[in-house]
Amino acid sequence: ETSATSGKSLPAGARMLVAVPDAFTAAQRVAVVDAAVIAGFERNAVQTLDASRAVAAAYIARHFAALAPTEEAAERRVLFVNIGHTYAQTACYHFARADGVWAATLVGAHHCKPYGCAALDKHLFDHLAARLLQKHKVEVRPHTKQAVRLMAACERARKHLSANTSYDMVLENFANDHDYVLDVTREEFESCCKDLMSSLRQMLLEAVGDNRDSVTCVEVLGGGSSIVMIKSVVDELFGEAKRAHTLDPASAVALGAAFACGDAASRSADNDKQQGEAVCEGLGPQTLATARDLEIRMQAQDDAWVQIDELRNQMEAFILETKHAGSQSMHANLFDMAKTRPMLEAAEEWLNSDEAIEAESPAVYANKLAELRAAVQSLNSTFYEAIAASRREVDKMLEQNRKQWEAEQPEDKEDHDTRKLKTSERIRLMEKNKAEATELLKGGNVSHAIQRYVRALAHGHKAFDVSPDERTQIDNLALSLHLNLSLCYVKSEAWAKAVSESTEALALDSKSVKALFRRATAHEHLKNYDEALADLTACAALDKEDPAVKKSLERVKLAVQQRKEAEKKKFAKMFQ
Repeated sequence: ETSATSGKSLPAGARMLVAVPDAFTAAQRVAVVDAAVIAGFERNAVQTLDASRAVAAAYIARHFAALAPTEEAAERRVLFVNIGHTYAQTACYHFARADGVWAATLVGAHHCKPYGCAALDKHLFDHLAARLLQKHKVEVRPHTKQAVRLMAACERARKHLSANTSYDMVLENFANDHDYVLDVTREEFESCCKDLMSSLRQMLLEAVGDNRDSVTCVEVLGGGSSIVMIKSVVDELFGEAKRAHTLDPASAVALGAAFACGDAASRSADNDKQQGEAVCEGLGPQTLATARDLEIRMQAQDDAWVQIDELRNQMEAFILETKHAGSQSMHANLFDMAKTRPMLEAAEEWLNSDEAIEAESPAVYANKLAELRAAVQSLNSTFYEAIAASRREVDKMLEQNRKQWEAEQPEDKEDHDTRKLKTSERIRLMEKNKAEATELLKGGNVSHAIQRYVRALAHGHKAFDVSPDERTQIDNLALSLHLNLSLCYVKSEAWAKAVSESTEALALDSKSVKALFRRATAHEHLKNYDEALADLTACAALDKEDPAVKKSLERVKLAVQQRKEAEKKKFAKMFQ
C-alpha cells in the first residue's frame, strides 16, 4: 500500500502475486497487471496466480510445511469448494512429495461465475417479494430503496439461518408506513435454492471426474462455507467424515498467494497462463504513463481532501469548545462572549460558504483556523491564562494523589480476587468502592475514581447464585456505576469511552435521561451528529422541560443541517 500511494516501486527483488479467479482470461489478467502498474508497481514485479492454486499453497503450508523431509506422510487428493459472494469454484488437487518437497497437481476444476452467496440471496429475495405481493399486496420493484432493503435483509437471513432453523425478518416502515414481519425457515430457504444446489452437485462431480472415491477430503471455504445446504450437498456426495474446514475461509486465498510468491514451483505451474498474458496486449506505454500521471494527481487530491476534512473538523470543534467555554468554565466571568460570538458566527458562516466548499488546498483552512484561534485567544488572554493556571494546579494535585495511591498499593496489583463470597458481601463491596470513588471524584481525582468504579463493577460480575432481589440490587448499582463512569469520561473528554459507558447504562435502563444526554454530548464532540440527534430527541421525549436538552438539541439540529448543506455543495462540485 505504501508503494502504491507514494508512487515508488517495490523494494529490489520483491514480487507481488495477485490471486485471480481461475476462469480469468489472458486479457483480464493483463488488465490486473496494468492496474498494478497504474498504482505504482513495476510491471516485471507483478504476476497473477489462479485462486485455486493459491488455496493449494495455503493447504501445503497448513498441513505439510512442518513435516521433516524424511518424515513419512501419505499422499492426499483434496477437493476445494470455494463459495464466494458472486463466484464459486471447485478444484481437485493431488498432493505428493517429490525430492523432499510437497507439490500440488491439478486434477480437475469447474467454476460458475453467476453463483455464490449473492445468488442464494437473490433466490430468497424473489421468493419473499412474491410473498409480500401475494399476502400484503406490496410490490417490490427492482432498483428501488425497498429492493435494496429487502436484499440486505435476505443477506442477514442467510447468515442467521446458517446457525438457526428460523429467522424473523423485520422490515420496519417498509411500505405504506407499515412494518412487516416475515418468518423465514431454513427449510423454506433451501427449497427456493434447489436449482442452485443441483448446479453445485454438478460442479463437484465435474471437478473430481470418475475419481470420487479417491478424494481424501473436501475443504469448504469462502463466505458460503457455513451454509448448511452447501455442507449437506458435500456430505451427500462424499460423506460427512471427509468434509473439512481446516483453512480460514476468509484469508486462505490471500495467505496462499503470499506463500506461493516465494514458491517457484507454484508460480511456474501457471506458466501457460503467464505466456498468454505475454501474448495478450494490454494498455500501451503512453496510455499507462498518462493513467499513472492521472492516478498520482487524483491521489494528491484525495490526500488534500482528507486534510481539508480534518482541518474542518478541528475548526468546528474549536468553535463548539469556545461556545461552551463562555458558559461552562469556572472562569466564565473572564470570557468576553459578547465580542467573541460575532467571530464564531462569522467562522461558521465561512465554513458553509462557497469559498470554503470549493477550497482545494488545505492551506486555506489552516490559515482560517490559525486566524480564528489567534483572534479569540488575544481577545480573551486573561481567560486562557487562568485556564492554564488551573490545569497546572489540577495536574499537580493529580500527580501527588497518584504517587500517594501507588505507595499504598501492594506490589502485585493484578486482580486475583477469586473468592467465592456471598452475594450480599459482593454487594457490600460494590457499595464501598462506589462510595470511595465518589469521594475521589468530588475531590477532582478523576482517574482514580474511574479505577474504583471499575473495581466496584468487577465485584458485581463475580457474584454467583444470585437471587432475583439481589440481581435487582446489583443491576441498580451497576446502572449508577456506569452513569458515574460516563460522567468521569465526559470530564476527561474521553468521548469514545463516554459513549461506551452510557450505552452500558442504557442497556440496564433504556429511559435514563442522564445516559442519553451524556452519550449525546460525547457523540456531538465526536462529530456523530446523527447519533447525537437521536439521543437528544429521546431525551426531549422523556424530559420536555430540561433547558440543557433543548439547547443541545437546537445546536445539534443546526450542525446536522449545516453538514448536509456542506456535503450537498461538495458532492455537486465533484460531479460537475
